[in-house]
Amino acid sequence: MTGRADYVNPYSGKTEQDSTDYRYRWVDQSGNVIYSDSESYNPNVDPQLRVSGYKRCGGKD
Repeated sequence: MTGRADYVNPYSGKTEQDSTDYRYRWVDQSGNVIYSDSESYNPNVDPQLRVSGYKRCGGKD
C-alpha cells in the first residue's frame, strides 16, 4: 500500500492528494501527471516525451 501526500497544483492552486511513490510530480493544464525521482528531471525538455507545459508541483523530503 502506498502513502499519500498533498500537492498544490500549479495551474489551479488547489491541493490534490497523490502517491508518495515518487519525489516529484509534474502536471499540465489538462491534469496529466508525470512522476520522477530526479530533482534535475524536466519532462518539457525530454526528447523522448515531446511534451510541453508541465509544471512541477514540488518534492517531498
